Amino acid sequence: ENKKILIDVGCDTMPGFSFLCVILILVTFLVYNILLADQTPLEYFSSLSNVLMHCILPLLFIFHWVLFYKHGTMHWYQPLLCMVMPLLYVIYIVIRAPFVKGKPGLDVWPYFFLDMDSLGIGGFLRWLFVLLIAFLAIGYLFYGLDRLWKHKKQ
Repeated sequence: ENKKILIDVGCDTMPGFSFLCVILILVTFLVYNILLADQTPLEYFSSLSNVLMHCILPLLFIFHWVLFYKHGTMHWYQPLLCMVMPLLYVIYIVIRAPFVKGKPGLDVWPYFFLDMDSLGIGGFLRWLFVLLIAFLAIGYLFYGLDRLWKHKKQ
């Protein structure tokens, strides 16, 4: 009984939130491993914390969604919501930038694709557009999988 309650909390009672979380963690996984990981494979895999945070945990989170999520509950507009958190984060970074500029030990722009100083506003907006489209595309891919699995169960 207790095991069922634990599974239901994340997957049956809040399926929309669970869906958004899986998209956010998947894009985080992809961005880190495609754009940010500038290590050799030996360096990457020799750091247990790196492998756990950027590989194992995101994949386990996705497997959890596949296995335990109440499929078929998504609405067509929910993948659009996948862009809200990244947009809020970017807004925070842009507002924060003038306050941390020149302070030792603080990165003004935490990622190269958000570095408005080196990219300029056009480059910054291009990266923002590409990343938002990635969130949207992955959101609708998972929405399609959700619909497909619902119909397979019926």
